[in-house]
Amino acid sequence: ITLFAQGRREYGQRNYESALHKYQRAWRYDTSVMSITNELIPLAVRLGKNQVAAQYAEMALEMDNLDAQSLDRIANTLEKNDKHAAAIKAYRKKLATVMEDTKDGSYLIHHVKIGQLAFKAGDLKGAAAAFDIASFINVPPISLTPALRQASAPACPSLTQLA
Repeated sequence: ITLFAQGRREYGQRNYESALHKYQRAWRYDTSVMSITNELIPLAVRLGKNQVAAQYAEMALEMDNLDAQSLDRIANTLEKNDKHAAAIKAYRKKLATVMEDTKDGSYLIHHVKIGQLAFKAGDLKGAAAAFDIASFINVPPISLTPALRQASAPACPSLTQLA
């Protein structure tokens, strides 16, 4: 039985610590298997091993076969662990691969997230560039809920005029 299969069996038997250990060993042997990452990172978070989750999220970020959901999970894990530069990389990777032709509310949110993370990391030029891009995105008023327009009014008065 492969290490990954052993980890799945351990997980099914609710031996979560053992399952995590098996997933980590499986990762060492084959980093190209996306399913290992999809199991390992959430399990590490579930067990409260946030540093382990962030470590594997950073390593997974180097993979080429990441889908949108995996990139979101990786970005969120890195952001929660104050790995701002790596989280920015994950959001940019998602923008480049998944949202290239889509300039909607989600595209705007990702640029705002990048701006916030760059600001937290002390990269004021990067933050300004991300917010600058976000300000030029034409978001149809229908994609902004009344609650979002109202909540953003103090910070971004132009959004309240989109009604």
